Amino acid sequence: MSNIFMLPGSLGEEDLFTARLHHLIESDREIGQHIVEAILHSAKRPISKFKSAVNHPNVGSENQPDFLLQCEDFDIFCEHKLLSPLGNRQLERYLGISWKRPFYVALISLGSCVVSQDVRDNPKYLYPDDAMHFDWRDIYPVI
Repeated sequence: MSNIFMLPGSLGEEDLFTARLHHLIESDREIGQHIVEAILHSAKRPISKFKSAVNHPNVGSENQPDFLLQCEDFDIFCEHKLLSPLGNRQLERYLGISWKRPFYVALISLGSCVVSQDVRDNPKYLYPDDAMHFDWRDIYPVI
């Protein structure tokens, strides 16, 4: 288990948030399952069993998703945004990741982010029916 008291002081706000979320899920795996269920239910996808989480999974030098939720049937790469905008073609790059298992990409943001139609049309992109991405305010109650 990671030690949240040993995190480098140089971490930015979103990376610190992600590290703390990772620690929380490692401490209580039911929270990971609840987050997976909230995302999949809202995106109208079949539920899968949560297995583990990875903080900043290694997917290559050009791409660095914040989080990986590993499920029994597939993986979910999550990009976390608190107040910063999406990077140039960030979600498009994540959707093009070469990965050994079936995967989805989900954006979870505190504010509004514009997501291109190409991303929303990609079957690997998860999002709720009524929005372009997930909102932390909707995920928080399951935590």
